[in-house]
Amino acid sequence: HVAGAVALIVNANPGATYETVYKLLANTVDTATLKPSTANCGGVDNSKYPNNDFGYGRINANKASSTSSTPVPSTTKPAC
Repeated sequence: HVAGAVALIVNANPGATYETVYKLLANTVDTATLKPSTANCGGVDNSKYPNNDFGYGRINANKASSTSSTPVPSTTKPAC
C-alpha cells in the first residue's frame, strides 16, 4: 500500500525527493478513526502519533497525492 501511495505522490509531484515524499505521507495521514488499544509496547502513548500500534496513522493516498510539494508562488506584487 505504501508503494502505491508513493507512486501516486511522485506522479503528482515529478522530481519529489525522498524527504518530500516522506513528509507528504506523514503529514496527510488519517488518525481520527483509529482506536488506541490499552496494550502498549515501550511506554509510548497510543493517543499520540507516531506510536507502536498505528505508526503515523492510516495512509490517505488521495490527500497525499493531491497536496502540492512545492509552495504556490504569490501573485501579489511587493509594495516596494
